[in-house]
Amino acid sequence: MGQLLKEFSDPVVWDFPREQIQNPVELGKYLKERYHDGSKGEKMAAVFLKVEEQQVPIATSIVHRRQYRTIARCCDPHPQDDRELESKGVVSKTPSPFNSPIWPVAKPDGEWRLTVDYRALNEVTPPLSAAVPDMLELQYELESKAAKVVRHN
Repeated sequence: MGQLLKEFSDPVVWDFPREQIQNPVELGKYLKERYHDGSKGEKMAAVFLKVEEQQVPIATSIVHRRQYRTIARCCDPHPQDDRELESKGVVSKTPSPFNSPIWPVAKPDGEWRLTVDYRALNEVTPPLSAAVPDMLELQYELESKAAKVVRHN
């Protein structure tokens, strides 16, 4: 493994455009086109082309829950507060049909924290599988590719 990494540290392989470093698939295609003669770049391209794009599962139905009734003393509606939060980028207007209710929670110091109740949305969102395989699976894969060493005395 150390030899493999050392082999790819050749500066000639790394002269790709900077914007492609953000997208491993594009980087792999670039390296494959540039080093199509079986050189180190093509080997590196094969490594990058194995990267799969992950898709985040979306909700299976629209979740629109009515806003809970709130205590007047915690959440006095002040339009200037709304504009301030919007100018800071904390909240924004959206045409989304989804709505999750906001629930105020009292802090120990007497202030209020606004929390969002995502329980209904979580119920209809499919679970996200792990992006990294489990360690046992990785170990089996490495063992299957391990070379056998035979010693002759």
